[in-house]
Amino acid sequence: MDKARVIGIYNQKGGVGKTTTAVHLAGQMALDGKKVLLIDGDAQGNATDFYLKGDLNIFTDESSTTIRQEITCLHHILDKESDIREAIVTVKKEASRKIKNLFKTLICELDIIPSSTYLNYYQADDSDGNDAYFVLKDALDDVIEEYDFIIIDFPPSFTTTTFVLLAACDYVIAPCELANRESLTGYYSLDDSIRNVNEELGLNIKNMGLLYTNVMDYKHDQKEDYESSLEEDINMFETYIRHCYKPIKDSKNNNMPIGMFSPLSKAGIDYKNLAIEIYNKLEDEEVVKNG
Repeated sequence: MDKARVIGIYNQKGGVGKTTTAVHLAGQMALDGKKVLLIDGDAQGNATDFYLKGDLNIFTDESSTTIRQEITCLHHILDKESDIREAIVTVKKEASRKIKNLFKTLICELDIIPSSTYLNYYQADDSDGNDAYFVLKDALDDVIEEYDFIIIDFPPSFTTTTFVLLAACDYVIAPCELANRESLTGYYSLDDSIRNVNEELGLNIKNMGLLYTNVMDYKHDQKEDYESSLEEDINMFETYIRHCYKPIKDSKNNNMPIGMFSPLSKAGIDYKNLAIEIYNKLEDEEVVKNG
């Protein structure tokens, strides 16, 4: 790819595995040898914490979630106070894992743009008109050819910040919990949000699909719900992320993506398959586009 595909992970409904999907998908793509930039677009900073917590160059102390004042974060870019390169933090992790009776060294290297609570106070400059909403998209133009994928973790709301993040995306993935049908409301509202942004700003952002998370496929009712969803008129991924509480929790505690911490766990396998499905979708799209 000549330039990065920018993929947003977004659902207006909270607690659906949005940040979990962003950090583990970005990590898996990096493990696959892709050049990845992860942007934490949520003021809660959970994606930042996942990869950087304990780093005294970033945080005030090892157990703190308070970022040092001198660290450049996403809000500095949106406010045009800093160049995007000043905000990029490179993370490299290595781990030895036994796979198919052989020990293999796994390397995960990716870049992150951290977030902080100051993002809560961001407001687009109305004097710039619609140009204000292109502030992140324009900033990314400086680095877009240096990556294969840029993954953006969204806040669970629709605000000015959300509008700016959406305007920077090529595609959006909507995580939804299969057991929580209310999360589908967030998926349907996503279509409206994308349509509004496309129409207002003249863009062509695409809904890549619904991604079911935390699926307990050993439960008969959830298996039936998933199978019935396949028959509905919903653009959804064939891959779904199975419930995998302890490995996911332990991977977070060790600041490692699940594909590195526990590649053979249910979630490790599922995020690997999700990345493959995304690669295939994009390849198929290129074939159609090029005729």
